[in-house]
Amino acid sequence: MSMNPSTLIIGLLFLILAYLIGVRKNTWLLSGYKQHRVRDKKKLSRMVGGYNLIAGLFLVVTSIFFSTSFSTAAIQIAVLGHVVILVYVNVTMVDK
Repeated sequence: MSMNPSTLIIGLLFLILAYLIGVRKNTWLLSGYKQHRVRDKKKLSRMVGGYNLIAGLFLVVTSIFFSTSFSTAAIQIAVLGHVVILVYVNVTMVDK
């Protein structure tokens, strides 16, 4: 068992983003969508902030308790989750 510092740093960044997006509602930090076309910015910030909180905690725990190869897979899973959220937002929450 060895700590992976890069995964820990990425996890902490996700936690900071969770606060800035989920609590402070700074949706300008998000990319990949047209901000003026989103119908419900409050729902968007709750959804993305909540996901960042879960992903950040997952990455921090993974970096401390699991191997480097598992930490790499955890980062890939977190990025894939962001892609899924991006597609969901662009399909269901954006005015055409």
